[in-house]
Amino acid sequence: SLTIGRSKVSNLDSIKIAKKNLKKTKLSVHSIPGFSTLDDVQQAIDNGVDIIRVGCNSSDIDIIERQFLYCKKNKVESWCVFMMFHQIYLNNKYISIVKNLKKIGVKTFIIMDSAGILLPEDVKKIFTTLKKINVRAGFHGHNNLGCAVANSIEAVKYGGKILDCAIRGFGAGAGNTQLEVIIASFCDLKKCA
Repeated sequence: SLTIGRSKVSNLDSIKIAKKNLKKTKLSVHSIPGFSTLDDVQQAIDNGVDIIRVGCNSSDIDIIERQFLYCKKNKVESWCVFMMFHQIYLNNKYISIVKNLKKIGVKTFIIMDSAGILLPEDVKKIFTTLKKINVRAGFHGHNNLGCAVANSIEAVKYGGKILDCAIRGFGAGAGNTQLEVIIASFCDLKKCA
């Protein structure tokens, strides 16, 4: 967002710096078709990105298939990120979308509660359903209702394998799932002391 300001480091330089400093961690980028092109995806691949997280507003999900197929052709792992997930949640539209994307080879889906309106019981239902469909799933919580941490815990409890978190909850709206609180929530205090 230009309201935050422009980075002094280009996207490509950020990728190169991150890749150079990672030892055991995979590097991923978030790609939004329309903002990013296949040339951008190829540059990311050429510079060592391990995972392309392809995302868009859930109501526009049809625009992402091209980038998935491109990643598949280039043998790079790609994940589907359902931004504004509430747009396809209430009518269970996400179930058929996941099944269709699974047919083209997408194995990992991130539920992004961009509006921050999901409650723990919603997250339980979503992740129980995704587990039945047999896909790898993750959660990206926003804290508009103060439920980002509770929702993240529910996601893991019901099969989620990936959590997006931010230091001090930094993020859009009321912020994202706070990393420090998640660590404390999952940490066995005897082992962490």
